Amino acid sequence: MTPSAPPLDVGQTLEGKRVLFIGGTGFVGKVTMSMLLCKYPQLGKLYALVRPGSGFTAETRFFQKIAKSRPFDPLRQTFGDGTEQYLREKVVPLAGDVSRVNVGLSDADVALLTQDGPLDVILNSAGLVSFNPSLESAIRINVHGVRYVMDLARATGAKVVHVSTCFVAGRREGEVWEDEQLIGYFPRRPGHQRSDTARSALRKGDFDPEAEIADCERLIEQTRSRAEDRAHLSMFRDQGAERLRQEGRDPEEERHLKAALQREKKTWTAERLTELGMERAQHWGFTNTYTYTKSIGDQLCALAALPESERKDGKKPVRVAIVRPAIVESAMSYPFPGWNEGFNTTAPMIFMVLKGHIQVPASPNTILDMIPVDMVAAGTIAAMAATIAERNEFIYHLGSSDSSPLRMPRSVELTGLYKRRHFRDKLEQGQGDALMNRVRSRLESIPVSKARYQRLSVPLLRGVAEAASSAIGDALGKMWGMPRLTALGERAREKLDATAQLARQGESIFDLFLPFVHDNAPIFRTDNTRRLYQSLTPHDQTILRWNPETINWREYMLEVHIPGLEKWIFPSLDEEFQARAKAVYTYRDMLEMIESAAKAYRGRTALRLLPPLDADGEPVGYGQRYTYRDISERASRVGETLRRLGMPVSGKVLLISENRPEWAISYFGILKAAGVVVPVDKEASLDEVLNICRWGDAYAAIVSDKVQARIDSRGSLAQAMPNVKVLSFGEALGGETRHELMSASSLPPITLTGRAEEMASLIFTSGTTGRPKGVMLSHRNFTSLLSKMRGVFDVDKHDGLLSVLPLHHTFEFSAGLLMPLSRGAQIAYLPEVNADSLQNAFSSAHITGMVGVPALYQLLYRRITKQISDRLPSRAVPWVLRLLERLYDLTRSARERTRKALGFELNLPRALFFPVHSRFGGKLRLLISGGSALPVETMKEYRGLGFNLYEGYGMTESSPVLTVTRPGTQLLLGSVGEALPGIDVKIHEPDASGVGEVIASGPNVMLGYYNDPELTAETIKNGYLHTGDLGRTDGKGHLYIVGRKKDVIIGLNGENVYPDELEERYRETPFIKELCVVGLPEAELKDTPSPDDKGEAVACLVVPAYDAPQAEGLPREEVRDKVREHVRQVSAKLSVAKRVKILHLTDLELPKTATRKVKRKLVVEELRRLERTRRQAQAETHSGGTQAAGDWLLNLLADVTGKPRSAVRPESTMQELGLDSLSFAELGVALEAAGVSVPENADITSLVSVPELQKAIAQWGRRKPQKDLPKAKQSKKKKPETESTDDRLVLPDWLVRAGNHGLNVGQRALYERVLKTRVTGKAYLPAARQFIVAANHSSHLDMGLVKHALGDWGERLVALAAKDYFFDDPLKRVYFENFTNLIPMDRTGSLRESLRLAARVIEEGYVLLIFPEGTRSETGVMQSFKASIGYLSLHHKIDVLPMYLEGTHDAMPKGNVLPKQGTAVAAHIGPVLRYESLQKAVAKVPRTEQNREAARLVEVAVRKLAPVGPNRDMPTESE
Repeated sequence: MTPSAPPLDVGQTLEGKRVLFIGGTGFVGKVTMSMLLCKYPQLGKLYALVRPGSGFTAETRFFQKIAKSRPFDPLRQTFGDGTEQYLREKVVPLAGDVSRVNVGLSDADVALLTQDGPLDVILNSAGLVSFNPSLESAIRINVHGVRYVMDLARATGAKVVHVSTCFVAGRREGEVWEDEQLIGYFPRRPGHQRSDTARSALRKGDFDPEAEIADCERLIEQTRSRAEDRAHLSMFRDQGAERLRQEGRDPEEERHLKAALQREKKTWTAERLTELGMERAQHWGFTNTYTYTKSIGDQLCALAALPESERKDGKKPVRVAIVRPAIVESAMSYPFPGWNEGFNTTAPMIFMVLKGHIQVPASPNTILDMIPVDMVAAGTIAAMAATIAERNEFIYHLGSSDSSPLRMPRSVELTGLYKRRHFRDKLEQGQGDALMNRVRSRLESIPVSKARYQRLSVPLLRGVAEAASSAIGDALGKMWGMPRLTALGERAREKLDATAQLARQGESIFDLFLPFVHDNAPIFRTDNTRRLYQSLTPHDQTILRWNPETINWREYMLEVHIPGLEKWIFPSLDEEFQARAKAVYTYRDMLEMIESAAKAYRGRTALRLLPPLDADGEPVGYGQRYTYRDISERASRVGETLRRLGMPVSGKVLLISENRPEWAISYFGILKAAGVVVPVDKEASLDEVLNICRWGDAYAAIVSDKVQARIDSRGSLAQAMPNVKVLSFGEALGGETRHELMSASSLPPITLTGRAEEMASLIFTSGTTGRPKGVMLSHRNFTSLLSKMRGVFDVDKHDGLLSVLPLHHTFEFSAGLLMPLSRGAQIAYLPEVNADSLQNAFSSAHITGMVGVPALYQLLYRRITKQISDRLPSRAVPWVLRLLERLYDLTRSARERTRKALGFELNLPRALFFPVHSRFGGKLRLLISGGSALPVETMKEYRGLGFNLYEGYGMTESSPVLTVTRPGTQLLLGSVGEALPGIDVKIHEPDASGVGEVIASGPNVMLGYYNDPELTAETIKNGYLHTGDLGRTDGKGHLYIVGRKKDVIIGLNGENVYPDELEERYRETPFIKELCVVGLPEAELKDTPSPDDKGEAVACLVVPAYDAPQAEGLPREEVRDKVREHVRQVSAKLSVAKRVKILHLTDLELPKTATRKVKRKLVVEELRRLERTRRQAQAETHSGGTQAAGDWLLNLLADVTGKPRSAVRPESTMQELGLDSLSFAELGVALEAAGVSVPENADITSLVSVPELQKAIAQWGRRKPQKDLPKAKQSKKKKPETESTDDRLVLPDWLVRAGNHGLNVGQRALYERVLKTRVTGKAYLPAARQFIVAANHSSHLDMGLVKHALGDWGERLVALAAKDYFFDDPLKRVYFENFTNLIPMDRTGSLRESLRLAARVIEEGYVLLIFPEGTRSETGVMQSFKASIGYLSLHHKIDVLPMYLEGTHDAMPKGNVLPKQGTAVAAHIGPVLRYESLQKAVAKVPRTEQNREAARLVEVAVRKLAPVGPNRDMPTESE
């Protein structure tokens, strides 16, 4: 430009011009495009070259991705709602690729560019910006891409603005000018070399860009040719086979091996071409392959710009301007201060400083030439205008080193200042760990020499980690027969390898950027750019700011740049530097997985059924073991059996069994027969099984013997399903000898192809009637989830997992079966899930991991605290437990601190609480919780004890895991973790607080609901599974679940109240065992509701923890008072909408599903019932028992008799209502529950009509508070008190404990040595549900035998005993109160009193023993059962465990004092009679006969357990 030229008016120059913008998707490109469109709307057209993405057209990608990005915010602020219309008028997206001829444009698009005349300018901002790319990629994009741009410019008549980099100058020091010779340039030439390398200069004419391109093309071709020679192919094959073995795949399968070979060849080729690129670049003096190839591209620009007189190719010259930015960093003001994108030079280094890196290699002479991105954009637009106006220079440097130099030591100092302020702010705001924040705020980074950095910093750490890993590897090679040491060594080596990998990442960052921060010291002159800026009009100078000399680096670094990096860049770097989940192969289907495992682990034990335990807790026998080879072979036998039965492809097979090895074998066998498995709950009733068969189109069913016996006890399964082929495990597996199994393996295999998307499991919700939901899960659903889980959890062949959750549940199936089997681990199953079996498994079965539900972990923790409290004086228990809670917080915090400080977690609590860990075998390292929300307190307790407990979230429809907390990451209490890799979890339509429905998309999402497309469409929308759960995220991807969408409580003013959050708040007291929060309509709480009562009130049902160590010695009512006070205090701190308005306490366990989730619908029903009873009692109290209160009494009578309310009239007689003696007793209990004070001696049976009953109630009035039943025993050694009398003898606690211990030993000796005792059916003992024991009675030995047979349950066994027989003098009372499980009962009292006492025993959580015959049999022959057993089960909704006692009458008949030595006695335990089954069985019987019918069913169940004889059959009517 000549001095006399007029100012350059950018707006006028650009008016109506047409621009082809290449590279608009990058950091610089997007800001430049946005600024151009925002500041100069007079531009004619902007053609945006966009490479179409997967599933996106160029237009879609531009308008949905690029135009909606943050750099375009100023356009939205300027044009508002008209932004999209403006962009569509100005921008034409074109599909293309700069690395192709015509930059990938079609002929039609090229014609479009010139339809209105020559194209004005091409702005090429494209380039491969990786510093260390493959030579092939760099040449293709940075070199050939430029050639194709020049060719297109000639074809369209366009000028070109090409964006390069200042660092094409290479390894230089001193000033680098814009007008230096370009064609044939290379840094390692005389006059350009650094002073320390001047002697190594090459000849000036050695470099030629075209020859260089040809040489590079030849190198690339040679490398690809070498990759095809036989030696390399052999090497790739060996490496591929080893990789397959590491992935758990079969290296002998040719298809897999070919793919692995190609993968290894591709990796080797890329690595070799990367090395060649660096070798070539460094030979010519360039810093890396990026600057080397960018320099060649610049020289091609220069060649294209040569005038015709200097050209030899005959092509037209192209007018070109090259823009060379220095280090492009955060924006000063456009689009807004601090905007940054991608990994630039300073971001990784500043990130490492903030993470604690101290030594930074930095030369005092090196200038960190940074330039804000908006200045680069402004300079580029100005250069483009100058080029269009043909007033441009050839090269423009855009940097700050010549006008405002920032030297490296100063940049390190400023970063240190920001680090100090950063951690001080966190300390003041209470964020993170206070101690670590203090330490980090005082540790500043320092600039050091390159030699010191290499000697004492990251390279040293990497070297130590690699050396230690190598040493352990050498030691492992010499270990044989030491599996535990081998496992420890391998895991230590993995940790060291991970540390070395992180160190290598850090080292590679410094190595990449050393040329820019240490090795070279160029100063880039920007004279051309300054003159260009000065030539602009004043208006354009205010729009396109180019003033690097005004940058205040302290202000820029501390207030703009580093805060911008923290917001926009560091979250991605956090992910980059975290221990990455391993890339794990996704199996084609589950058969490939199990067959690969069978080949890889052949003779290793895969599945193990632990042996049952005898009365002493000692194993009986050796259990069962199946190797990986056994699984494959026996599964083939199952498949062949089903094929011989004619099962069609995709035939449905029910699998109903308790957890045992045959379940897994049968599952894979069904798949081998190309079938679909329908897993069914082992506790499912016959009606539920029939319903699933009907809706699931079942062809066959494989059923365990135990389940078959349970179902057949209530009706034959085979007869109920005549069209379904029912097989036992023995029948399904066929022959059991080795010869037969080998024969099975030689049968023709089934060829299965395309199985990935086919259904593998069909999982139905339970239900006896109606249409159950059938979730269809494919092979791909499970295998994709498996690969993601294997990448997160480090399970290997040295692990042993304990399987306790039902295998029909997808969480146990995926995490507890598929994951360990795919890694060669061992899975152990229990013969019975009880405390003794668990303890035996932990101590003897090498258990290192377990998958469980929160209830299981809470149970185990209660056992820990119970064992602690049992060893302490009762007064010390609360104090010690509070101390432990504080200690847990400290130890948990210590784990987090060491993880943050050292990069790995130092588990000090494991050593501190070693006795606790030893109770679990001392090897537990992985606990996973799922199925329902894990209480925060439980997570705190386990983490504080040193256990690694992780929580997963998902649902059956997602196979089932969506998110999980991960090893090695920060523990965020209340969070269910981050989404698994490859799974997209979002919050749909969040409210103001960020809460919305959790939706998810991924390969593990179900195929849909079986034969129900409408429900499928409702649940899966636009590819996303709508979970029905409400949650929020914290911005870093951590998910927090707040409740179910359908369970949200809508407050009176429309507020959303989330039950899960409230439960977490109200649960925080040791006096609450469990609780459930639900909403009850406000209208239901008022006697006269109004139309405005539309909201819901928060209602809460609480089960007090009477057996908590903190409740030791407290009366029952005091524990309940503490619960009420706790709820009141918590409510006072919450908003009105979140306060509990309705609170009821119950001593019964909350109703739950098989996976221990609370059934909220049943809780709502129970709260409504309790609230109705309470209001009726209040009405009676307020009315004084007058006729006005009669309605509540009629309602109560209708409930008791089961008659319609219309049939119960004020004048009805008791005979008309059908009340018998038991019904009268039930009536008395119901009246007491309603608040009526029924006298102990009241003879309700004498009342003949409703009016007489009303008069009696008016006389009785309110009852006085009654003395509570003794609190449930706190330990095995302490008997609860019964009643206080003046002559009672109080024994000291130590004597009671000693006496109990002695009697237990004596009782064990009696039944194990004096008598020949046998117990059958222990497998029928419930794992957790409370029950009543119903047994025949012919001897005083009966109760002791029942207790002995129940094992752990026996410690909570209570029986009612005649007060006048067992408690009739002080000495007897002392003995039976302190040393037995008997509760005194007045035989002469009313039946109502006996039932009330029994009810209170049940409510206290005891196991009640009932002898339904009413008295001992003098002959040993069973008598008919009284109806009371039916009443207790139906009224209290409790299961009945039938038990037949054999031989006790012979051993000690009525009248004998001592038993006969050597007599054989037995306790035969039968399948539990579920309350639900009894209720259904008596539903059609008149209400007054239901209790008697239920008792008859119990009697039938007990008699079926008796051997053949008089007690086997029911007595006739005459009997």
